[in-house]
Amino acid sequence: MALGAFLAGLLFADTEYRHQIASDIERFKGLLLGLFFMSVGMSLDVSAVWQLLGWVVLSVIGLVALKAGTLFVVSKAFRQPTAVAAETAVLLCQGGEFAFVVLAAGLAVGVLDPTVGQFMLMVVILTMFLTPALSAAGRLLGRFLEKRENGTLVPADLGITGEAHVIIGGFGRVGHLLADLLDAQRISYVALDTDAEIIARQRAKGMSVVFGDAICSRREPFEPIRGGRGEPIGRAAIP
Repeated sequence: MALGAFLAGLLFADTEYRHQIASDIERFKGLLLGLFFMSVGMSLDVSAVWQLLGWVVLSVIGLVALKAGTLFVVSKAFRQPTAVAAETAVLLCQGGEFAFVVLAAGLAVGVLDPTVGQFMLMVVILTMFLTPALSAAGRLLGRFLEKRENGTLVPADLGITGEAHVIIGGFGRVGHLLADLLDAQRISYVALDTDAEIIARQRAKGMSVVFGDAICSRREPFEPIRGGRGEPIGRAAIP
C-alpha cells in the first residue's frame, strides 16, 4: 500500500490535478506523518541493534559520506557552482522515508534477514535525526564557499517576493475573457476550474489553467499555486 501511494504521487505530481490533491491531503498530512513514524519506531528492536552500536555509528558516517560525495559529483557534472554543489550534498546526504517502505517490504517477503533489516532501519533513522544539524551546516558551508569564490557574502534571504499575478476562479466564458484581458496587459495569471474537459482543452491552447476548487472558504488551494511567486495582486471568482 505504501509503495502504491508513492507511485500514485509520482503519477499525479506532473498533472493539472496536483494543486487540488495537495490541498485535499494537507489537513491529513501531519496526522499521517505522525502515524508513519510511530509505526517505524514501533517496528524497531533497539535492544538487538544496541549490540551492534559501533557498526551502526560507522554505517551512519559511511552513508552520509557516500551520499554527500555522490551528490557533489553529480551536481558538479550538471555544472552547478561549487557552493551550490556542496550545500546540496550536505542537505540531501541523509537517508529518506522511502527507505522505510523498501525495508518494510523486504522484511515482509523475507528477502532481508530481520537482524539486517533492524540494523538498516536504525542507520536510516539516525541519519534522519541529523537532518537539522546537516541543514544548518550545509547553509554555512555554501555561504562560506560562495564568499571564497565571489569575494562577497550573499545574504541567505534576499527578500525577493516574486512576480505578482492574478488567480481566476472558474474558466468559463467570463473567465476566458478575463484571461484574454490579462494577457493583453501582460499580467500573469493562474486559472482554477473543476471541469476536466475545459482544463484539457484550454491547456492544449497554452492557457494557464489547473484543476482546483476556488469556490470554497479554505485558502489551501491557492497556496501551492502561489509558490514562490509572491502574494497575488488579485483573485477573481467567476461563476
